[in-house]
Amino acid sequence: MRTLEELGDALDADLAWRRTEMHSLLSSIRVERGPAGDCLRRAGAALLYSHWEGYTKNALENYWRYVARRGLAYKELSYNFVALGIERELARTQGDGSISRLIGRVRRIMACDDERALMSARDIDMQSNLNSEVLSELFEKLGLDGSLLVTKHHFIDFSLLKNRNSIAHGEYLMLSVDAYTEAHKEVLNLMSTVRSIVSNAASTGQYRRTSMVSSPRASS
Repeated sequence: MRTLEELGDALDADLAWRRTEMHSLLSSIRVERGPAGDCLRRAGAALLYSHWEGYTKNALENYWRYVARRGLAYKELSYNFVALGIERELARTQGDGSISRLIGRVRRIMACDDERALMSARDIDMQSNLNSEVLSELFEKLGLDGSLLVTKHHFIDFSLLKNRNSIAHGEYLMLSVDAYTEAHKEVLNLMSTVRSIVSNAASTGQYRRTSMVSSPRASS
């Protein structure tokens, strides 16, 4: 993920095939009635969640890879990336004795500012089910602004994840065509919002540390 163009292409390509599949299923759901229609809507509810989780996690992983490829020093990165990098470096001392581990950690924290950050292109834990709590934690880890998604937390936890889990556990879930259509629109909006957040963060360099403005010297 070397350039903004590559990141944008990856975000768009992943969104495009998901949007096509979702629209295809929605078209079938709108015309199918009876037991077959009920079955399609239940299958669609599970699919909507899978696209939400899959797209969001892929977008965040691509953003992580993009930042990792910048090869920046700790002093150039926002504090969330510094914390992640230091966490990985400190993990290397886990086998040492308690005082050795403590000294090692202090040295790393005090000496790392000019060093290139330890950011493996694959070294980010996306956890499991993407509920609102996990989403907020991942956004915080990557220094992304999740405020645009706060009003969607209830939808994510209940209309998406809870319904998906009910279906996955073999429970009977009845969804109307109107309810499914609304969920379809919401998921498309969610994915588009995630795409915009990630793209904007990359293009504006939100992963870089904000320059501190020096306060004026006191007059002598």
